[in-house]
Amino acid sequence: MTLRRKTLLTIGLTLGLLIAIAYGMASLIFLARFTELETVQLRACVQRMQRVINDQLEHIESTARDYATQGDSFNFAAGLQPAYTQKYQDSSLFRNYDIDAMVVMPVHGDALFAKSVDMKTLHDTPLAERIAGLMANDSGLRYNAEATEGKNGILRVGTGFFLFAAHPILPASRKGPSNGTLLMTRELDADMLSQLSELTQLGLAINGVVGDLPADFAIAWKELHNGGSGPVLRILDNDTYAAYVPMLDQARKPVALLRATSNREIFTHARSSIYYLLIALLLLGVAFIVITLLSLERLVLARLARLTNEVNHIGMGGDLNARVTVTGRDELSVLAQKVNSLLNNLSSQIDLEHAVASAQTAASAKSTFLANMSHELRTPLNAIIGYSELLQESVGDEGLSRLVPDLQKIVEAGKHLQSIISNVLDISKIEAGKMELEHLPFDLYETINAVSDIMLVRSREKALPLLVSVDDGVPRHIVGDAPRLRQVLVNLLNNAVKFTDQGEVELTVGAKSLDPHDSATAPTWELTFNVRDTGIGIPAQRFERLFKAFSQVDASSSRKYGGTGLGLAISQQLCEMMGGRMWVESVEGTGSTFHLTLQTREAVKAAVGY
Repeated sequence: MTLRRKTLLTIGLTLGLLIAIAYGMASLIFLARFTELETVQLRACVQRMQRVINDQLEHIESTARDYATQGDSFNFAAGLQPAYTQKYQDSSLFRNYDIDAMVVMPVHGDALFAKSVDMKTLHDTPLAERIAGLMANDSGLRYNAEATEGKNGILRVGTGFFLFAAHPILPASRKGPSNGTLLMTRELDADMLSQLSELTQLGLAINGVVGDLPADFAIAWKELHNGGSGPVLRILDNDTYAAYVPMLDQARKPVALLRATSNREIFTHARSSIYYLLIALLLLGVAFIVITLLSLERLVLARLARLTNEVNHIGMGGDLNARVTVTGRDELSVLAQKVNSLLNNLSSQIDLEHAVASAQTAASAKSTFLANMSHELRTPLNAIIGYSELLQESVGDEGLSRLVPDLQKIVEAGKHLQSIISNVLDISKIEAGKMELEHLPFDLYETINAVSDIMLVRSREKALPLLVSVDDGVPRHIVGDAPRLRQVLVNLLNNAVKFTDQGEVELTVGAKSLDPHDSATAPTWELTFNVRDTGIGIPAQRFERLFKAFSQVDASSSRKYGGTGLGLAISQQLCEMMGGRMWVESVEGTGSTFHLTLQTREAVKAAVGY
C-alpha cells in the first residue's frame, strides 16, 4: 500500500470515527431532550383528556344530584307517586342529558325504575335491568338511609365500560334520611371515545384489567400493579407514543386502562434534524480530507513519492551516476542528500571493481573485489541505517511522526542489504574454495538454545509456536564449527517461519553412532536435524531449484516473501563441507520438512573442561 493510500485511509478512518462519535453524542443528547419534551407534551395531553372525562363525570353527577334531590324523586322512592315513571318514558330526555341509563333503587328491595336506551336509535335496551341487578347485589353502588353524598367513576357491565354517577335520593334540603339511590350512566363506546378523541386530539382505547390483555396493556398494567403511580408512558413504535391511565370504579380501584396515543411529531423532527446534522458533518469531513490531502501532497507526499521513484529507477536501471532531486530544507532533503552520498560511494566502489577486474584474472578479481566491498559497502550502509535511526528520533520531536514508518523501512532495507552482502561473500568464498571451517569443541545444547532464542523473537511476531526437541542419545559436547552450524539452523528456521502463517514450526535433533563396538577412539556420530513447518509447501517439480544460488522457487514467492535465493545454497554447501547432506520433503499447501545431517566426533572431556 502506498503512502498516499495509507495517509488517505488514516485520515478517513480518523475523521469517520470523529463523525461517528459526534453523531452518536448528538443523537443521544438531542433525542433525549426531544423525548423529554415529547413526554411533557404527552402528559399535558393526558391531563387534558382526564379533565374532559372528569367534566363528563361531573356533568352526569350534577344531573344525578339534581334529580335525586327533587321532591318528586324523594316521594317516588317512598312509594307516594306511582305516576313518576311517566315523566321519563320519553327517551329523548336521555339524549338531552347525554345519558344512556337511569336506575332508581330504594334502600331495600328491587328497583323502582330502570330504563336504558340506545343513544343512536333511542330504543330501549336491557342495560338498565343489568345495572339494577348489580346494584341489588353490590352494596358499593347502593346507599343506605344515612347516606348524603354521591359518588362517580367507571362501572363495568359485561364487556362494556360506563361513566356513572350515583347519588342518594334526598329531600330538597339535601339532608337525610335517604329513600334510596339514583344512578345514571354513559357508556364509553366507540362514539363517545371518538368524541373524546376530537376534544383531546388523542387516539383513545379502553380495555379492562382482568383476563387476557393485549401485550401493551398487559405491560402497562403490570407496571401499575407493581406500584406505579400512573400514567404509564410507553413508546409503541417510532411514530406513536402512548399513555395508559387507570380508570377507577366506585371503590376507587382500577377497573380499566384507558390508552391515549399521540403521533411523535417532536421525535420525527428531531430525527430529521439529526440526519441533516450528519449530512453537514459528512460534507465538512470531505472538505477537511480534500484540504488536508492537498496540503500533505504538496508539502510531503509528492516529494517523498518523487524520491522513492528516483531511488527505484536508479536501483532498477543500475545507473549509479544518476542522482535524486534535493528540494527544501527539512528531513526529506537531508535524506535525499544521504542517498546521493551513498550513490557517490557506490559509484566509487564500482569504479574500483572495474580497475581491479582489468588488473587480475576473473577469479582473483572477484575475490579481491568482494573482500574490499565487504568493508566499503557496509560502511555507507551503516551510515544510512544510523542516519535513518537518528531521523526516526528527530522527526518525532519535530511533529512529523507520520514519517517514522517510512524511515523504519529504510532501516530495515539497510539491514536486509547487509544480510544480502554477507550471503554473497559467503557463496563467493565457497565457490572460490576459500571457506574454511573450524574444528573446535563446543556445547551443542547451548548452540541449539541460542538458535531457539533467536527464532523465538521472529516466531512470536507471527504468533507461531516454536517447538524444539532433542533426543536423549544426542551427545552434548562435539567438535566442529559452531557458528556455521548455527548459521545453517537459523537459515532453515527463518525460512520455516517466513513461509508459515498458521500452525507451528518444529526443530528435532537426533544422533546415530558410527563407531564399531570395540572402537577405542573418541566416538563419532551422525547428527540429524529436521526442521518442519506447516506453511505453504513446495511443488515437487521445484525441488531442484531450491539449493541453487540466486534461485527462487518462483518469481511470485520472491515478490511476496523477499530473499535472494542464497540461503539454502550456502546452507547445503556448508552441510556438505561438514560431512553431511541436506534434502527436503514437502507437499504443496501443507508444509515442508528440511533434513540436515553432519558427521562429527564427540569432544574429549579434557578439551571442554569437564
